[in-house]
Amino acid sequence: FANNVLRGSYVGYNPTHTGAQIVWLFTQIATNLFAVALGFKVLVFVVDFAQRKRKGKALIKMKDHIVFLGYRKGETEGIIAQLIADFQSLRTKKIVLCTKHLQETPYAGDSNIEFVSGDTSSDEVLAQANVKEARTIVITGHEDARTMAVCLAVNDVLVKAKRTNAHIVAYIE
Repeated sequence: FANNVLRGSYVGYNPTHTGAQIVWLFTQIATNLFAVALGFKVLVFVVDFAQRKRKGKALIKMKDHIVFLGYRKGETEGIIAQLIADFQSLRTKKIVLCTKHLQETPYAGDSNIEFVSGDTSSDEVLAQANVKEARTIVITGHEDARTMAVCLAVNDVLVKAKRTNAHIVAYIE
């Protein structure tokens, strides 16, 4: 690249001429600095995206997935493990876990499970988890009143999206 720039811009190009060698050297340095800077920017973007995804801040764009709203230690993992074991018989193979009780995904190595961190009754978290495109929504709040509030928020999202075929399952004690 640098030699082509040199040949096109320097009239009477002579590679042994001192001026040509200086221009060639600066062109090489500039080209290498540009390549390193571009590579660094791409690396920063990829690392930032991975961190956002791990911490539950990335936007979920999947459809016909299963969304878990809420987290009960031990119980939620058991249900998700059973679903993963039954993936052969399910029509969907993607799960989104939404909770404010975890700071990072407990399923970092599993590409079938996405994570969203935040208040499960907020419109932002429901939009981030793409609840309006979900096939099944499982709500597991820590209190019955909280579970009902999340149910109403999910129902509101589904009504606005004109989705009548989504299944909602709620855990009530």
